[in-house]
Amino acid sequence: MENLDIYKARYLADRCQFILFTPEGKLVQTCNTLLDLNVYLNQSIFPVFPFLESLQDTLALLEPGQPPLEFPRLENFVSGIDTSFKVLDCRIECILNNQVPTLLLVIEHHPDAHQYIFQIQQEGKESAIQKELLAVQNRSIELEKELLQLKNEELKRIEQFKSNFFAEISHELRTPLNGIIGLTDLLLEVMTNPHHADYLKAIQSSGNHLVTIVNDVLDMSKIESGQMQFEETHINLPEMLQNIVLSFKQKFMQKGIQVNTVLATDVPEEVLGDKVRLTQILYNLVGNAIKFTSEGEVSIEITFVAPVPSADQAEQIQLDFIVKDSGIGIKKERLQQIFEPYQQASKQTTRLYGGTGLGLSIVRQLIELQGGHISVNSRWGEGTIFNFVLPLKLAPEIEPLTNSPDFRHSILTPFDVPLKVLLADDNDVNLLFARQILQEWNCKVITVSNGKEAVELLKKGEAKEAFDLVLMDVYMPEMTGTEATHYIRKVLQISPDQLPIIALTASVSQQERNEGVLDLMDDYLIKPFKKEDLYAKIVQMTQITKSETYIDMSYLEEVSIGDSSFILDIAELFIHQTCTDIDKVRALMTAQNWEDMALAVHKVKPTFKLLGIKPAEKNLEKLQNYAKQTINIDQLPTLLQEVEDIYQLAVAELKQKLSLSE
Repeated sequence: MENLDIYKARYLADRCQFILFTPEGKLVQTCNTLLDLNVYLNQSIFPVFPFLESLQDTLALLEPGQPPLEFPRLENFVSGIDTSFKVLDCRIECILNNQVPTLLLVIEHHPDAHQYIFQIQQEGKESAIQKELLAVQNRSIELEKELLQLKNEELKRIEQFKSNFFAEISHELRTPLNGIIGLTDLLLEVMTNPHHADYLKAIQSSGNHLVTIVNDVLDMSKIESGQMQFEETHINLPEMLQNIVLSFKQKFMQKGIQVNTVLATDVPEEVLGDKVRLTQILYNLVGNAIKFTSEGEVSIEITFVAPVPSADQAEQIQLDFIVKDSGIGIKKERLQQIFEPYQQASKQTTRLYGGTGLGLSIVRQLIELQGGHISVNSRWGEGTIFNFVLPLKLAPEIEPLTNSPDFRHSILTPFDVPLKVLLADDNDVNLLFARQILQEWNCKVITVSNGKEAVELLKKGEAKEAFDLVLMDVYMPEMTGTEATHYIRKVLQISPDQLPIIALTASVSQQERNEGVLDLMDDYLIKPFKKEDLYAKIVQMTQITKSETYIDMSYLEEVSIGDSSFILDIAELFIHQTCTDIDKVRALMTAQNWEDMALAVHKVKPTFKLLGIKPAEKNLEKLQNYAKQTINIDQLPTLLQEVEDIYQLAVAELKQKLSLSE
């Protein structure tokens, strides 16, 4: 007991109880100051002190001289014995009892101290709660900031994903569509079998429909991401109306619908605005009007928004565009939703008439982004009126060019000298289409399937001067068009003056511009592109001159066997008779007398052939075939106008060659 007495001397004996027990929990000795444990002598005390049992593994490691284990303010420390002690302090250490390592448990009870601590806790409770609440509020604010940051990052990530997705899907869709539509156009030019021509027209129509869907999806993506940009160019309103009507002429004729265009007398013919987007808006509205009208009429009107701007505001004008039809109309309950994405006039609209439901949503947003507004009035079964007001500017007067022939760019005459073109594209169909039309224009074409092959070809010293132009697809395997162009410009040091590069791409998003996808390229074409657009880009980039010589007298000289009077007779006949023959063809076309029109065209062809006027020969062949088969009726006016333009230029050339007077 000597050792225990020594330890007891350190404490206030009336408040402490000392208990000696083995590491296995067997009670050796106790003073019973707080608890009477005599009944547990030589027995386990773990039932009384469950806490000790949970520490059994730790207790077995204690050795004499090691710091004690202290457990202040243990609640419900005692089990199985009635006691008023709710809170106890506990201290455990290893001592030598008769030279035997034994565990000493000291239990302390300090009611005053515990009450004091309890009182302090109660008094500080409100303050602690306030501090805790403030801390929680601060943490909540921090969490909200972190959450907002995460949301912004997630939105950026989603936007990035959308941009990448639309760029990729645009490329993957437009690239094959370019080949499908291009090759179909080439086949239609030479197709004589009417049944086969119908099949090709179906393919062409499907391809154009897919292009429309792709464009709608991409436009919606641009609008949602704030990437839509508008240009300010000259717009000839009468010409724009004529082109829109001409585009839908075949559909008008097929459905027997009458079309009317009205340009108010106080509306200027020339204005400044975004021609492409205005045409897109009207094309969509007129297309819908035709789609939902089976009989009656469709009208397009352009008027000033009253009042007409005063003289000091003459540059800024507002025009009201009205598209009216006598079609099926729109139910009243659907009018408010008609401009929402993926919404149509009724649930059966997509099934009956097709479409994605994006068109009108895009139209509204294109108008509003330019500062305008659109509205719709309709009654079910009575027709629909769409009208939109758009701010535009008066176009400054442009002096007409002198000595400029009335020549249409769609007459794609071969270039005077062979043009050497390097064509890089990984799609075989696109290569076939582009090579075919380039060869028609007197181009010598070398094709490669990726940017790496293009670079390797241009690395050769003699190859640098071997090409006049590069047509470069943007997205290709091994090395993209962007990477290849950068290498050509920066490493090979070939300047744009030496070798222009035109990009062929499925899309040009704002993100792609920011990333420099088209950097160092001199221009670009969006797939699927028209032959006329490619031709214009080539002329612009290379400054090459297209052949202005339309007459090839070699065949006429051969058949005349040197008879100059025969040549003069043919020339006089061409100059004075052919214009009458062309007028007759136009009259028969207007009267829709297709059989007689085909015969009239056949009569005109020999004179053009004798004089070797090849650009007109091709158009005359199309005119005859289309009229005979009653196909591509909407193309006939343009084809005939081109023939007349070539005729006028050929007459002037013929007079100069033969020194003929009027």
